[in-house]
Amino acid sequence: MKLRYKLLAFFILAVSIFSEEVVIQVETEKSIINIENESLVATGGIILKYGDITIRADNLKKLENKNLIVAYGNVLFTQGENQILAKEVIFDLDSKNARIIDSSSVTPEGIVFGGEETISEGSTKFTIKNSWFTTSPYNNPTYKINAKKLVIFPDKKLEAYGVSLNVKGKDIVNLPYYVTSLKPETQRATLFPYVGGDSDRGLFVIQGFDYDRGKLLQGFIDFEVSTKEILALKFSNDYTLSPNNKGNLFVRRFVLPISGNEDQWNIDWTHNFVSVPKNPNPEDRKFYELGYGVWNLNYKNLTTNQMYTIDGESLDDNYVSFKEKYKYIGTYDFKIDQEIGKDGEFNVDYRWTQNMDALKELTRINDNIAEDDDIDPRLTDVDLFKQITFKKEDSGLGLYIHKEEFKDLNPGYIGDTNSYRKIDNYSLDLKTPKIKIGYLKQDKDEYSPIFGLRQRAYGDPNTIDTYTDRILKTTDYDYNETYDVVLGNYYPFKENEFFGYERKDLMSNLTGNLYIGGSFNKTDIRKKTYEYDYTTDNPNYRNYITQPGVDDYSRIYKLYDDGDRIRRVRDIFYESYQGGTLRLGSDRIELPIPNSYINFGYEYENRIYGVTYVPEFDEDRRKIEDTNSKTGYKIQKDALGNDLSQKPLVDINKFNFGLFTTLFDNTRLSNNKYDVKVTNNLPIFIQQTNAHNAMYGDNDIINTPTNIFRFNDDFNLYVGNINLNYNFTRQVDKHWRDNWTKQDYTRNFIKASIGDKRFLSFDFSGGNYHPYEGFKYENTAVKEIKYGYKTLKDDNVLYRYSENNYKNYSNDTWAGWDPNSVKELNRERTVGVNYNEWGFEYSNLRDIIHDVYNNSMDLKYDSSRHRVGFVYDTTRMKDKPFDSNHFVRVAFEFGKDHYRDPNGTATNYNDDFYTNQRAGNKLILVYRYENDASAVLRTKNPDLDKVGLTSDDVFSKYDSNDLFLTRDEEAVYNTVVQQDREKQSKFNLNNLDRILQEQRKQRRYFEFGMELENDSQYFHDNSSVDNVFKSVTDVAFKAEVGYLEKFYFRYKYNMERPDVLQRDDTGRNSPYNFREHQFETKYMFSKDPDSPWWIGYKINYTQDGSPKYDEPEEYESSSLATRVDKITLNLVTLSHRFENLEWEIGVGRKWDKPKDKGLGYYNIVTLKFGVTTFPDKNLQYEYSGGTSTFGAGL
Repeated sequence: MKLRYKLLAFFILAVSIFSEEVVIQVETEKSIINIENESLVATGGIILKYGDITIRADNLKKLENKNLIVAYGNVLFTQGENQILAKEVIFDLDSKNARIIDSSSVTPEGIVFGGEETISEGSTKFTIKNSWFTTSPYNNPTYKINAKKLVIFPDKKLEAYGVSLNVKGKDIVNLPYYVTSLKPETQRATLFPYVGGDSDRGLFVIQGFDYDRGKLLQGFIDFEVSTKEILALKFSNDYTLSPNNKGNLFVRRFVLPISGNEDQWNIDWTHNFVSVPKNPNPEDRKFYELGYGVWNLNYKNLTTNQMYTIDGESLDDNYVSFKEKYKYIGTYDFKIDQEIGKDGEFNVDYRWTQNMDALKELTRINDNIAEDDDIDPRLTDVDLFKQITFKKEDSGLGLYIHKEEFKDLNPGYIGDTNSYRKIDNYSLDLKTPKIKIGYLKQDKDEYSPIFGLRQRAYGDPNTIDTYTDRILKTTDYDYNETYDVVLGNYYPFKENEFFGYERKDLMSNLTGNLYIGGSFNKTDIRKKTYEYDYTTDNPNYRNYITQPGVDDYSRIYKLYDDGDRIRRVRDIFYESYQGGTLRLGSDRIELPIPNSYINFGYEYENRIYGVTYVPEFDEDRRKIEDTNSKTGYKIQKDALGNDLSQKPLVDINKFNFGLFTTLFDNTRLSNNKYDVKVTNNLPIFIQQTNAHNAMYGDNDIINTPTNIFRFNDDFNLYVGNINLNYNFTRQVDKHWRDNWTKQDYTRNFIKASIGDKRFLSFDFSGGNYHPYEGFKYENTAVKEIKYGYKTLKDDNVLYRYSENNYKNYSNDTWAGWDPNSVKELNRERTVGVNYNEWGFEYSNLRDIIHDVYNNSMDLKYDSSRHRVGFVYDTTRMKDKPFDSNHFVRVAFEFGKDHYRDPNGTATNYNDDFYTNQRAGNKLILVYRYENDASAVLRTKNPDLDKVGLTSDDVFSKYDSNDLFLTRDEEAVYNTVVQQDREKQSKFNLNNLDRILQEQRKQRRYFEFGMELENDSQYFHDNSSVDNVFKSVTDVAFKAEVGYLEKFYFRYKYNMERPDVLQRDDTGRNSPYNFREHQFETKYMFSKDPDSPWWIGYKINYTQDGSPKYDEPEEYESSSLATRVDKITLNLVTLSHRFENLEWEIGVGRKWDKPKDKGLGYYNIVTLKFGVTTFPDKNLQYEYSGGTSTFGAGL
């Protein structure tokens, strides 16, 4: 019967408002319906649904001939996202307004409210008479605010009239009016006055208002009136041009420039546009109409007194000279991907600054802090780029426009490739006549890692770090500008091609794919490359190590710090030529063997060079660098002192031939026992060069193309799902005139696989480079073996072995070098195993260098380093049977150096002696446990997210720093620090410690991590237990435990000191460069979880260090460190929370240097009281640095 009553009620009510086409549903067990007067009485529990409104009640009536609904008895009234419990509800079906008796509700922000009578005007406004509201979540709250009238605008604001604060039934405070914003915190105006005081502003009052004046004007304004800065503004305005086209202007702070105020502002503008085409079908669009697209635009501009360094310190307090020299920095960040017309696409990736010098200097400051505090330099990396691209491609026209500029403001760290890069690339492709006009202009430099590079420790030049994250510039500039016109390819014998020739069946196979084409070009090339030779074969190194002040570390090791001084030019190019090419050939000629064909081609290129200046060459036949010369190299002179020059002419003939054969194939047949297919691909390339005036004597003055022979064979055998592939490549480049081998390369690759279940591969390659006849300068050899398979249970297993060898030689026999003996050998061998969530890897790095002593080659340096790494990560586990996650990483690196000690002299070799020195050992231990699978602790290094394990993953200098802040916590930190840096954000109970505690309170977790380095030579020579600890040089240790809200513990220790023998140096003030302890804990000692008490304690203790120049209250690692023995922070807190109210008191002392005050100890007193769900509603007081800061907001 329930269904019948439901359908009948639905029919009557639908008829009564048929003109509005609105559907009303009523579900009831018992009802009385009068069809004549359209009335309804339902009892026994009913549900009424009308649009976004749902009413549940014990009883319901529809009044006679009126569109009024009366619901009574345990009413739940829902409109949109708003829900109200009530005794009775009278609802107007026409206006959607309601009169609600004896109600209670809660806002999404956590405000519980109610009253005797509520008037609901749709879902936009609620007016409540004789009302109350509270933030307490309990049915019988200890505190609430009574109001004669309460007006709530959902998601906007709350207004109360005739207000009294009631605590335990007694009125404490009376106010005529109160208002608060219900908007998100970042859009929330200070609608009720906030009063405070601090050293920068003096006494201040903040009062604001929000507004909604249509789609273009939605936001708020805060006014801050203070005794020192007079007037400051905070302003945010949202605007909507269309549903897919809107933005925001956020002035985080603007101080009016009156009464001598210095400029202060922080402005952030964002705009988002999503383009939806009128014509979804691209074929229907006009050439200028927009298709689908996404535009994200952002501009920021802030004064330097609003900026903070990477360690959170204000530039206003500690870097006054920077702030005075540079007033502001503005940055653009635009990202556009837009379809245009039928076949067009427009892309913009633009991140730039209007204050390049200021941003460079700020980056330099942050780099110094990162180096000093051992912060991952990737966090200070500043890359700027401007990239604009337009592409249009259809059957008749191709248009390409690309302009790019890139700057890295702090290049030279692992991961960097360029410090600058500029590209202009334009092309117009006329497809019917097959004419393509192009222009390319490119300029860049390059950075590359140097094998075995080491670095002096920051702050202690007498300590050498075995591990460095720095790389060096290997290309100073690489400039290429080319204009070209490409014709073809044309197929004169193909049907309906250029000449309209009709194919003849007899000759179609031979002539159908014959082509002819050509091109014209004009090219300018400028390029200079560097190499880093740390032997006396390099004259720059030879001169440098004999200079006063250069120590034996520079004579023994390959130091990053010496790179700019000892680098030498490898090659310099300064060339301009114009020329053309002619191409003939056939793409494909079918053979009588099924699925087999040949192709061939011939290309003739002619280059006519402009005036080319003849370089001067050194004893190694390298061009001599001259930075003042337009060519980049030193130019030879004739007898009259004029620059020598020539005009080279180069002819290049290129031949290519390809043969693809299907030797056997039965896959098209049925009833095969096995499907078998055998193919072979054989491409051959030959290049022959003739040149005139391209050499001066026996030296090339341009980069003349070589004579090349390249042979490649790619063989494949398929039997069922088994595949065998063999690939062989051999290339020999010979000098164009004298035909001596300049470069050769050989590769053998073989791989056998069974579907996607199992494979085995071998990849061996190697080559030689000869700069001139009879002398091999470089040799490379690479080996890689892999074996992988998937088990029947879909477990993934991979075994890997690789070996990389590099050798170079010297031909300076006059100095004592033997061209047949290796000058330097770099070798890296790696063995790895992966099994699902398990990973293991071992590497050996060998660096052997020889040098000349007393006209004879001898060993200079032999370094061998070993790396062992192990990872276990349950987030990669297949079908994990438990919810918790575990992450374990163990990495150990150790090594030994055998080198010739120059004994303090650079040129007297008679007192040299050989010594063995063990390179510093490094140990990394990490363990993490997390019981919540949805909040997995992951390392910040994205490389570790990939399957497998590499040396960089295991041994990165900064991996252990991932222990000190998790990814989630880092995001919280960045957010809190950003908010804290906006002065006008008032005071906020949600400080970093509290937010991290909130994040951790649902977790049971444990973290432990340690990075340790030691003086391994001392440890080896003195292996007693006492000397184990004495040998330790660097320690970074952290342990953290958290158990819900009940307990939190964190300890961190950092220690740096030189090798043992240097600690007693008479010039040192302390055997340590730095030692610091940080301890923090918080403990819940109450039994009632709904009314918890915590006691907290935090202490920072510095044992050794050197005061920072700009921040003398902080200490850094340095060889000038002294014994400090200072407690730099000591703080005790007591806090309590009840019914969403929280208070905290803290007392302590801090070693500090406040602005305009001296260095010393300052007492700290903090008092906080507030509403946890509304952090800006609080009373706070802080005494620190000899000054008081307070704030009060209801």
